[in-house]
Amino acid sequence: MRYHYSSIMTVLIFMLLNPLYALTITVLLSIITNRVNNVLIAVLYVLSFTLFFSNQEFIFHTDLGSYIDMYHRTQSENISSIFGDFLKNPNGREFLWLYYCIAIGVVTGYSTEVFVVTTYMLIFSLSAYLAFLVSESGRHNLALILFSLIFFEMTFLVVGYNLWRIEVSVLLFLIGLIKYFSFQSKYISRVMIYSTAFIHISIIPIIGLFELYVFFIKRNDRQELINTSLFIKFILFVVGA
Repeated sequence: MRYHYSSIMTVLIFMLLNPLYALTITVLLSIITNRVNNVLIAVLYVLSFTLFFSNQEFIFHTDLGSYIDMYHRTQSENISSIFGDFLKNPNGREFLWLYYCIAIGVVTGYSTEVFVVTTYMLIFSLSAYLAFLVSESGRHNLALILFSLIFFEMTFLVVGYNLWRIEVSVLLFLIGLIKYFSFQSKYISRVMIYSTAFIHISIIPIIGLFELYVFFIKRNDRQELINTSLFIKFILFVVGA
């Protein structure tokens, strides 16, 4: 019964307060009681921050405005022309992002509001999944990791004013990185890591650093360092990106 009371209290906190304040209180609640449901925290985190960031003015002379303009311009393009343009000039024409824009546009009739909400939901869903992986599937405090992660995201979304493509590519890269070093399928992880370059090509130098790191690990046979340094690498890659 106390477990249900904690869940109800968490929902009420997110409904009544700014999501940043709500997350802070939830972290304290999870540390004190250790009874807050991780799935509930993740869902509330995604929904609350998605609505919080979606509720803003769309100024077109900004990064957000340029993404909305890019989204609407795909209405007159097709899959083959987008890929051809990427081969000619990849900068700003990364085809995976433009395919995503086309998919949202076809389904929603190129609604700006739905595109903005969907993109923010994608960003915060990826960050929640990343926090879940870092917490080792919930063994560690998920709320505390989400609280730490949101300040890195605020750098992209507030200071950088909605650097969507960089945010998505960095999150996908980090998810692929953690899966690679968790001894799961190396091929699937590498596909995920390399696909981030087709969302934003600025991630290519970081992919190069990853391959260099893997090369020296194999050369020196130092696999035992992977698990102990995983969280440190997570922080360094986010800051460096």
